[in-house]
Amino acid sequence: MSDAMRIRIRVIFASIMIVAAVVTPSLPASAASLFYFKGPTKAPNEHMCLSFARDQASRHNLQNIKHDNLGVGGTRDNFFAVMTCVGTVIVVMVSGDTGTDGAPLAKELFDAVQREQCIDAC
Repeated sequence: MSDAMRIRIRVIFASIMIVAAVVTPSLPASAASLFYFKGPTKAPNEHMCLSFARDQASRHNLQNIKHDNLGVGGTRDNFFAVMTCVGTVIVVMVSGDTGTDGAPLAKELFDAVQREQCIDAC
């Protein structure tokens, strides 16, 4: 991975965390764990990758789903999940409280986005 790609991922992650903090100001900032997965999708471009992420957020019962041109975020149980795309690569991040395991949710969302594909032309 190039340095430019690493910087872009860090900027996107920081932007999403800032947006999440602004969108949910009434919730205490108590996240103490972060689980993430990153890998290629079958999307032909970044826009379609984000569309796949939005679809899977709904299908996997995330609540309070918010999305923009940078990513998709929502909550389930006591976890906050954010998905973003860098080109056709999906990055799924799940944060939770101390002692909670968000890895199953992160893996579930990651696998679902990776499996999704266009049936007709995208």
